[in-house]
Amino acid sequence: MPGISILSGPVNDVWIDDAADDSTILKTRTSVTYPMVCYQSRAGSSYDIKDIIRHPLGDKNNNSETCATAVKNPCQQICVDIKSRGFFCQCRPGFNMNPDGMTCTEIWHPEEKRETDYEKADVNKDSPSYTEVDSRSDSKTRYNNDGEVMVSYNEVVHLKSIDLTRGLPPLEADNRRSSDSALVLDSRRGQSGGYSLPESSIVDSRGTYNIPEGETENDEVEISINALDITEGGDFEPEKVVDSPKPFTGELQEVEVPTCKGFMCKNNGSCAVVKGKAICLCPLGHYGKMCERDVEVRYPKFKGTGYLALPVLQDAHKELRVSLEFKPGLPDGLLLFSEGFDCGTGIAELRSLNRVQLAEWNTVVLTRVDNRATLRVNGGHQVEGVSQGDYTRITFRLNLYLGGYVDMNTIKARVGTEHQFVGCVQELRINGHRFDFRPTGSVGEAEFGINVGECSDGVCDQIQCKNNGKCVARSADRHICLCPYGYHGNSCEKNSSVHILHFSGHSYLELAGLQRSVLSYTEIELVFKPTYHDGTILYNGYSRDRRGDFISIALEAGHLVFRFDLGTGPAELRSLEPVTLNKWHFVRASRTGLLGTMLVDDEPIVSGQSQDSYTQLTLLDSLYLGGHPNYDHTFKRAQASRSFNGCLQKVVSNQKSVDMIGKNLAGVNVRPCSHPCAGKPCMNDGRCKPRLDSYVSHCKLGFFNTNCENVQDSVPTNTMFNGESYLKYIYKDITKSFSSMI
Repeated sequence: MPGISILSGPVNDVWIDDAADDSTILKTRTSVTYPMVCYQSRAGSSYDIKDIIRHPLGDKNNNSETCATAVKNPCQQICVDIKSRGFFCQCRPGFNMNPDGMTCTEIWHPEEKRETDYEKADVNKDSPSYTEVDSRSDSKTRYNNDGEVMVSYNEVVHLKSIDLTRGLPPLEADNRRSSDSALVLDSRRGQSGGYSLPESSIVDSRGTYNIPEGETENDEVEISINALDITEGGDFEPEKVVDSPKPFTGELQEVEVPTCKGFMCKNNGSCAVVKGKAICLCPLGHYGKMCERDVEVRYPKFKGTGYLALPVLQDAHKELRVSLEFKPGLPDGLLLFSEGFDCGTGIAELRSLNRVQLAEWNTVVLTRVDNRATLRVNGGHQVEGVSQGDYTRITFRLNLYLGGYVDMNTIKARVGTEHQFVGCVQELRINGHRFDFRPTGSVGEAEFGINVGECSDGVCDQIQCKNNGKCVARSADRHICLCPYGYHGNSCEKNSSVHILHFSGHSYLELAGLQRSVLSYTEIELVFKPTYHDGTILYNGYSRDRRGDFISIALEAGHLVFRFDLGTGPAELRSLEPVTLNKWHFVRASRTGLLGTMLVDDEPIVSGQSQDSYTQLTLLDSLYLGGHPNYDHTFKRAQASRSFNGCLQKVVSNQKSVDMIGKNLAGVNVRPCSHPCAGKPCMNDGRCKPRLDSYVSHCKLGFFNTNCENVQDSVPTNTMFNGESYLKYIYKDITKSFSSMI
């Protein structure tokens, strides 16, 4: 099956398999090459998926092999060529396919006999051609349903010839053990023309069984077979015997087999025996030994028995960029896996040059464009590779699995590991989209999962925030104190007045909402200085149920983005160029009905239009600056998920200045921004008004100059205004005179 996988392994390196068979695997492990085994069912057939195993074997020149060329008749019973590539084996009625995909086991029912008398068996009916049986055979001679001689460990077999190319007599079902399919396939691919058999041996799916020379016992039965016909692997010596196994003389010991008896998992968990131990498989949202704890997953924690399923990748068939931040606890495990439809041209493998650090945060970035891929770990050397064949697209059909897979046994031959990931994942981004690991039933994207914990559990256990601050997790292993307005610091220990607001990425300021004052026309002006290229600067919505009208201004990858939704679909206006960090910028965003415009500094004006025909904007919730207390309450179309980092100097709504200092309703982690006004330069009760990196002083009547330091000698008789001046009359006689003039 095609796809992509990422793993981690004993040598602590990260590598990917980017298969033209549409499977993508992210992993770190030791390099091991396995043949690919694809499980497919045949249309119109009654065979179960496990009964037909396709073998797309090929040589180093990628030449496809068939029943005739892979090995000399590789199937024990029936071999069928596939027109597209390769072959698969089938079993006759009454037999099941073994895990190796080539040998068959007789279906045995306890109420039926397990052997057929020679007189009743039709040896020549659709069965391998054996030579005539010597007249010394008696009624103890046994054949299976295909006419093949049943070899017992208690009987002597005198072999003159067996056509090994027509299949080997299977061991009795009660003596047969399942074989590892990869091992069987490896051993068979080791020979180009067929099996190489040592003298005096026969081979079944488990390996090689020796037939030592020896004398027959009186109570053993001789069976001689004529007409030597060994086409591969040399001749058998005549008169070879199979010794009786010697009776067991040791002491039997009772071994307790682990079961799920009495194991009661809570919250719809199910019990399973994994590696000899009964455990609970807890559904997403529950965790613990018995699934007894509720857990909200933001930073997934895996312990090697679970996985998290994310949506099927869309719009990733041609180009793919994956960024994953993880902390491994063990050196081997599957990190990321998805697969699609088989293109049949093989796997491309990229291996990092630098090692992954255990118990430390690591970042892996991989890209794929057409059939070319790159891999980089922790900013180290970039590894490049090209997949085989001419196919350049991957169409994913399975969920994207993080930390493991539903059944590792079905993919371990392709991904090179049977281990699921142990450790934590902090962030996963694919093609710029940051995944939310919470369940889709709330606001996240995780569709289902098993045994997924939360890495940030306990991060606040030993933390005390002062002045009514609240401790929360800011990442998988770090905390932050949310300090009420007026306090800041690591533990909310600092108290200082604020002139210009500074937001730290975990901050917000709550003000009265714009309400119905912006129904038909809205104009917002901001002066801001960003220190990071992503974050919400302003948001006002209709309600907190993620529906209805909203307006937002945010930074996304350095570009300023203005969005508004009148109830039928958002308008999105994006600045032409990214803004410069650590510099002051001006933005004016406005809308009239459906039409919106945005001006950023001296750039050309950009415009856009909301969908459908609604023309009024209703905003009944609070106005938030610098962030939001809970992004789960913001409209999904606003795409708000991260708070602003930087300073906010001015906010004007419909030409009215918003008082951010004196009339805020609440705030968290807002502290003073470094600015000349913070030093109170204006004297004689003058008020400092910031102007980007500078300021102007608004002086009281009778004072003037840059910092209001000079006193006027006399009251001016001819007043002059400079655009930022005003006179306020407080005497009743004067105000009465003005009233009579109106």
